[in-house]
Amino acid sequence: IIYNGENICNWCYISKTFVSDQDIKYEPISNNLYYIKCQLNVNNNEYLTIAIDRPVMILATVAIAYNPQDHRYKKYKNHNIKIPIVNKYVPIIEEDTVDMNFGTGLKIITPAHNKRDYNIAQRHKFNIVNIFDTECKIINS
Repeated sequence: IIYNGENICNWCYISKTFVSDQDIKYEPISNNLYYIKCQLNVNNNEYLTIAIDRPVMILATVAIAYNPQDHRYKKYKNHNIKIPIVNKYVPIIEEDTVDMNFGTGLKIITPAHNKRDYNIAQRHKFNIVNIFDTECKIINS
């Protein structure tokens, strides 16, 4: 079967080609967490703080997710939250795969970033936002 459509891939900006999943060696790394304060809804003085390890990915955020078992965020389901820098509003959604104990328990969803986020975006029917060109430079959008 041949399938034509958008999907996430491993891109080598040096050789300008795709790299197979089988050729990728993942190694655990320890990153810093950056805490981003985001405003809820329009004309609201309430904020939520999101912990992220790659601040550049905030540019590609399509949603903020929390685990449905995490009662801290239940009241925010179906609300919108303003993403700083890009100044756009994205929905707050429930997602079973979010780790309640990582950071603040909120996760940015960036579908072009990794397969987990891509799958979440597919389930919730979000668009893919790619912020990099073929040389891995940020696209001016």
